[in-house]
Amino acid sequence: MSLKKLILILILVGIAVVGVQTWLDKPYCTIEHLDRNTVKGKKNPLVYAVSKLFTSRTELKGADPYTMYLYINDPDGIRSTRFTVNGNTVALNIPEGQTVFEYELDGPTDFGLHRFSLHVKDGKGNEAAAEAIVKVSPMAGAMIPMI
Repeated sequence: MSLKKLILILILVGIAVVGVQTWLDKPYCTIEHLDRNTVKGKKNPLVYAVSKLFTSRTELKGADPYTMYLYINDPDGIRSTRFTVNGNTVALNIPEGQTVFEYELDGPTDFGLHRFSLHVKDGKGNEAAAEAIVKVSPMAGAMIPMI
């Protein structure tokens, strides 16, 4: 192996290590539709990594009630949060410095798309975000009143 290739590999490994450390130091936060298959708390690191790459999307039929589940965890303590549902702020009332926070929220049942957005800052100033979208549609064959 040539010296140039070895130096390039070492540089790439160094960048990867720094990137992973930076990512792991961010607050852990998730939002998801709560159903009977939902595992509460921290997820497997691979599942969590995938959840950061793709926005959680759920489609529900009918206007039945549903619940969203939020989970925040950071050993440096939670400094601040901003949580919105369809752009409207929802207060979470988390004492500053708390390290773990779980919250369940009833989602809006009117037909359409509903966006849940969570931004978290930890005690070191690191930030993370999570987002979920729920589409509520009428059931097939259901009558929709026209106004």
